[in-house]
Amino acid sequence: MPEPPAGEALLGGSGTEPADGITLPPSEPEELSAPLARASARPPLGVYTRADYTPRRLTWSELPYNSPTPYGWDRGVPRDSAGVRMHAIDGVLYDHPVAQAQDGLMALSDHRLTGEARYLQRALADAQRLVERRVLSDGGWYHPYPFDFSLHGLPGATMRAPWFSGMAQGQALSLFTRLHQVTGEQWWRDAAEATFTSFRNAPAQGLPSVVDIDSAGYLWLEEYPRWPTADSDRTLNGHVFAAFGLYDYHQLTGDPLARDLWNGSLAHTRHYLVNGFRVPDYISRYCLAHPTVQSPRYHQIHWTQMLTLHASTGDALWSRYADLLRSDYPPPALTGTVQFRPGTHTGYKYATNGAVTATRTITLSRQSSAPTNARQRIRGRGIVLAITAGALAGYSVPENWQRAWIAGAKVSLTYPLPRTVSIPAGSRSAYRYSSTGAVTSSKTITPSRTTSAPFSTSATINGRWHILVSAGSLAGYWLPAQGTTLH
Repeated sequence: MPEPPAGEALLGGSGTEPADGITLPPSEPEELSAPLARASARPPLGVYTRADYTPRRLTWSELPYNSPTPYGWDRGVPRDSAGVRMHAIDGVLYDHPVAQAQDGLMALSDHRLTGEARYLQRALADAQRLVERRVLSDGGWYHPYPFDFSLHGLPGATMRAPWFSGMAQGQALSLFTRLHQVTGEQWWRDAAEATFTSFRNAPAQGLPSVVDIDSAGYLWLEEYPRWPTADSDRTLNGHVFAAFGLYDYHQLTGDPLARDLWNGSLAHTRHYLVNGFRVPDYISRYCLAHPTVQSPRYHQIHWTQMLTLHASTGDALWSRYADLLRSDYPPPALTGTVQFRPGTHTGYKYATNGAVTATRTITLSRQSSAPTNARQRIRGRGIVLAITAGALAGYSVPENWQRAWIAGAKVSLTYPLPRTVSIPAGSRSAYRYSSTGAVTSSKTITPSRTTSAPFSTSATINGRWHILVSAGSLAGYWLPAQGTTLH
């Protein structure tokens, strides 16, 4: 998969569809004209495990969803006569709270970049639609979906309209918060406060609910909440998007409860990312309720979200999580030239479950090369390179930096904040490379004890993972990461 534009990787698919399922017309007519209200209907939210982060204040350009380049005016998405972002099912347009919140956030990003008033008007139109359709319950505004949604297309897993989503609540909260910051209008701060209240409300049967505390004491911001709450989908990306909304609201207001909820959401992610969502050496799980559902697209969203959490917390743990996820299943779609050392090489064809279906072996008397259009992790196996021409065309060869590798730097990643590498005692060399992967210079150090150096970028170069040292004796050189410790 190509690297996404900055900002767009954090849009959960840009709201084109709700994540990973089938949208359906509503099974019953929507009735939202009478807002729900039931005073004191809910118990207190309860006690949940929290992290202890102090949120870092991000600049506008560092905030989630904001892009260094415009998303653009004409993006080919459905809109109604008012220009509001919509979702089409069987030729009928429906309101879609996540798509509308995301569209508004993209428009605000473009307004900041271009200064064009039309983008601000689009953001205002999207936000106003969210306000007009709000449902009130125990002081909180909830933003309903007016269509049914079959989760993963599975029987018995359909969200019936009107249904509510923590992801929609969080992205609407980000939109309202940023509109207040851009316009200065109190109305949008009030809208943000009312939407934030939905995160304070404990779940109650028959009422809109988007948060709950599980049996282990972790706080969930539920993208697909169900009753009883233990039957919810337990989705990762929607939980983290909702946490971004809590971050935005705290930056605006300093509300200590917003900080507590944000820290609760991060304690959850710190725990469940490695104790549930991560699948070592393969694609992470989309949700915990359906552990076999795995999506390369959402896997990329997961590690991109981790980078944003590094930026907002200052804790490099989140970038280490991003490294783990990228190593488990790197972005597969890339092109380049595979270099082969002399010797015997075997190409493979694989079934979807990773089983080998065919092989072909060649012997090279000298170094050779062939084009590739994919570098992909095969389930239960290592990373392979798909060969598109030559004797191994149609086959994939295992990546090995000493036998077969893609020339040059690939899957480069720049971290939001500087990190530190610990280099053990002994001789170690770092390199500078040309665009084709040829070594142009090298430098060797021999520390007598463990030493450290800063870095902000990593990349796979000639089949090996490297980091770009940014200061000290190796500044400007790529250091192979194997045998070092990245902090």
